[in-house]
Amino acid sequence: MSATYISSFLHIKNQEVYLNGSIFFKDEVNTDFAGFIRELYRHIGMSYPKFYKMDDLSKLALIGGEIITKNTSDSFLPEEKSIIFANKSSSLDTDYKHQEAIDTGLASPAVFVYTLPNISIGEVAIRHKIMGENSFFVSEEFDIKNMFYRTDPLHLANKTKYSICAWVEYFQGNYELFLYTVEQNPILDVSSIEKMPIFAGLLIKDNKIIHHPSNIEILYTNNGRLKN
Repeated sequence: MSATYISSFLHIKNQEVYLNGSIFFKDEVNTDFAGFIRELYRHIGMSYPKFYKMDDLSKLALIGGEIITKNTSDSFLPEEKSIIFANKSSSLDTDYKHQEAIDTGLASPAVFVYTLPNISIGEVAIRHKIMGENSFFVSEEFDIKNMFYRTDPLHLANKTKYSICAWVEYFQGNYELFLYTVEQNPILDVSSIEKMPIFAGLLIKDNKIIHHPSNIEILYTNNGRLKN
């Protein structure tokens, strides 16, 4: 039985994008989310007209998915790919906008459709042909252990081979995306991973970052940067 490893990771916050530990993009002009996400969209050369119709939570998730899956996602069949997201505010930002529209008597189906946080998963899944397991959790903070124990068993049971996991938060202009992909590693024995304790530094074997709650926490705490 194989163990799993983190094949790539991404962090977007404060107009900065870090990919696999290195700066990928920094916007020194736009300080608001709307300007930043449009500039990032142009920077990666994305062409997807539907992007402009999405709510901000979905835009953030979609852009992150676009960056991190480049050159990897197409290596797997649709049913071999899974997606697990979580955040704190659910779809509350869009909920407020929808309520404001109702109050003015001009409620729009285009806004209403985004009053569920898992619509962001749907947008990423459609774009990248993901037809495996999918879940969206809401919690006060990034529950790393829950994310791990929702993801790893899918791989160990051979229900998936490629997972996109993310803490994707957006509310009233405040945003953060920490996203990472998980793949199976046939070299490592799973029993050795299950017995590993919490550790202080990144555990890397055969040049691969082991998929473990402690490693996830280190990458997230470091804001996607790799520290010496």
